[in-house]
Amino acid sequence: MRRAALLALLVALGCCTTRGHQESPSAREPAVADDASRAARETAAPPDAPAHAPSAPPEAAPAPAEPPPRLPDGVLVGVAMDVAVPGDSAVRVVHGGAEVRRALVYLHGMCGNPEAMADWSRVAIRYGTLIVLRADVPCGDRPGNKWPTDVNAIQRRIDRALEVVAEQRGGLLDRSRLVAIGYSQGAHRAERLAEAFPDRYPHLVLGGPPTAASPERLERVRSVAILGGELENTDHMRAGALALEEAGLRARFFLLPGVGHGAYGPEAPRILGDVFAWLFAGDSANDRPPTSDLAARGPAAR
Repeated sequence: MRRAALLALLVALGCCTTRGHQESPSAREPAVADDASRAARETAAPPDAPAHAPSAPPEAAPAPAEPPPRLPDGVLVGVAMDVAVPGDSAVRVVHGGAEVRRALVYLHGMCGNPEAMADWSRVAIRYGTLIVLRADVPCGDRPGNKWPTDVNAIQRRIDRALEVVAEQRGGLLDRSRLVAIGYSQGAHRAERLAEAFPDRYPHLVLGGPPTAASPERLERVRSVAILGGELENTDHMRAGALALEEAGLRARFFLLPGVGHGAYGPEAPRILGDVFAWLFAGDSANDRPPTSDLAARGPAAR
């Protein structure tokens, strides 16, 4: 009996000892915390990584836009004026805007009117500055002047006029590539100028030419517009345009409604507008006229 009681006491003491060595829930909490810390360390950035990722460098500020070109004071767009040329007769000039730097050189007809371009100058200045030379060989039997046969002499006069007009415009004029616009005898001389100086004349406008345009003379010209009056014989003009096209050159004939030789007529602004738009259609963007109507800035010459 006493032995049985002793054994029961020993068993009870053993159970209490075992429970005393068991971890309580509070004793296990550090282990749980250690596991969370370890997981956080494993997912954190490596020790050599910077604490904060470097921010992207700020974008460079855009360069300030260049101010648009401006003509010098006193140069009025669209207003015809006579400009003195040292050692030569004055030229009539109708300035285009500062954005368009083409030089449109106009040669009038034999003993003809240098001011015949007045009706369509309003359209022309959308594409360049119109420079009207006056022929210098007296006609003799009638008023007016005609052009010499020496195209080198004509070109020297053109270059002197270009120099003066370029200075007047503050340099805003292209003197290397010119547009020759000739009427009648002026058209004949314009064609010869393009033959003699092909790099200077990429574009031609031949109004009422006395002879058919020659593919051989104009083989290096970029585009040729030929126009004639509805009441004159235009067979040779149309034939010349066709011959240029068949030779692989860019050419087109335009008809001036209701007029004969020596006149542009009331439809001239519309027709010449079509001529210039077609003539320069293949040019680069820098050579095209601005979208704004520069002609609206000033009255056309009359």
